[in-house]
Amino acid sequence: MQRGDVILKKGEIMRARHVMGLASVGVTEVAVRRKLRVAVWTTGNELTRETDGTRKSAQIFDSNGPFLAAALREAGVQ
Repeated sequence: MQRGDVILKKGEIMRARHVMGLASVGVTEVAVRRKLRVAVWTTGNELTRETDGTRKSAQIFDSNGPFLAAALREAGVQ
């Protein structure tokens, strides 16, 4: 990149390539119009959230879903 190059235009959707370009010139924050909305969906027959004792022996508690949701909230994502 050279001085004066435009990395991200106003109103343009920010993509991974923009993040890389901005980071390469030391930009750590960018004003945006709205927060990112994300859904976390964990799948698998082995996963359960039941804590009432009905968990089967082959099941495990879903820890990834709550962790990812909390990490995203911490990062400011809706």
